[in-house]
Amino acid sequence: MEILFDPDFIGKSILALLGVLISYMEQLSNAKKQKVRYVFKNEWPGILLTMIVTLVMVYLREDIKELYVVTNFGAVILGYSGSSFFLSILKSKLPRNENI
Repeated sequence: MEILFDPDFIGKSILALLGVLISYMEQLSNAKKQKVRYVFKNEWPGILLTMIVTLVMVYLREDIKELYVVTNFGAVILGYSGSSFFLSILKSKLPRNENI
């Protein structure tokens, strides 16, 4: 529980969540440019999933430092890339079946 009050964790978490916000604001901007209706209420499950995965990755930053170093800038990029980064890490660590 002590790590949740660590200033480094709080700072990187805020930066990561700002990255999530940047990502979704970019999607909103692109939708407006294309004159497509963007409904946030339909996006809440994805937004919530992205926020949770991003915060978990920041929390586990020491465990994943060999794969991704969570610096201040890295936290923003982690939030921006969202759960796609997490899924790519999982895929890279899965054993490959040479027979397929």
